[in-house]
Amino acid sequence: MNLANTLMLASCAPSSLNRVDMSASQDLTQKTMEAFSRLPETDTPTFSSRLNPEYQRKHIALSLTPGNVLLALHRAREAREVAVSHRNFRVGAAITALSVGGPAMFKILTGINYKPGESRDVNVHAEQLALLKATDRHLTAASIVAVVGETQLDQQSGHTMHTLHPCGLCRDVMKNHPLVDPDATLIVSALPTFRTIEMSTINELDAFHNDEQSQAEPITRFEFPPLKLFEPFVPEPGQTSVEITDTEEDRQEERLWDSSVGVYLMKRRLELLDQR
Repeated sequence: MNLANTLMLASCAPSSLNRVDMSASQDLTQKTMEAFSRLPETDTPTFSSRLNPEYQRKHIALSLTPGNVLLALHRAREAREVAVSHRNFRVGAAITALSVGGPAMFKILTGINYKPGESRDVNVHAEQLALLKATDRHLTAASIVAVVGETQLDQQSGHTMHTLHPCGLCRDVMKNHPLVDPDATLIVSALPTFRTIEMSTINELDAFHNDEQSQAEPITRFEFPPLKLFEPFVPEPGQTSVEITDTEEDRQEERLWDSSVGVYLMKRRLELLDQR
């Protein structure tokens, strides 16, 4: 099933499938695809490795680096800028997807929420769109799922969140999706400023929203001061490129990021590699 056919199903709520005939459904799909075709490109190119001819499951763990997480967050925020919401509740997602067990390839694919009106006939979720794109490109494993948006009460659990977690529907989809490992794929959610970032897995998110008792907090939260690392990569007025600096301030910010997020990710990688 290609992306267009899958969008036909995703754009129609279950309650509306009985009353929307196939011609109307195809019309909705065509309008949705036309809208997506006008959006600016935020996906990365496909990268191949000549050193490693194929990826294995361990590469999911090895791809959990501070730089990859930050890049996924930036891509998710860039995608959010073109999200469509009738109530201005915009969400961007980015998935770092690998080709596991085949030719070594990886790509960061983005998604947006698309709900132009109150009707549920067209209601695309950012995380699910990014997953559909990864599946459509025959990638086989998601190592990072980044979600950026303003937070709100979780509609399924009613919990207050520090960042915007994937909704209950998206959690269920990801938990059963062949690209997502419920105990290995890193779920990263952040406010648009990146000042607050949370990290977990799908199973840990489920534990939080289902009020399951645990000795450890299922979600790890980071609070940061304003950092240049978090500023959007946009050229200065009148320029076409972004200047990359390497000042002492830049290095201090990198050390702060690595000493917090980097340490957390190292523990994650060691746990996953021990499970092989």
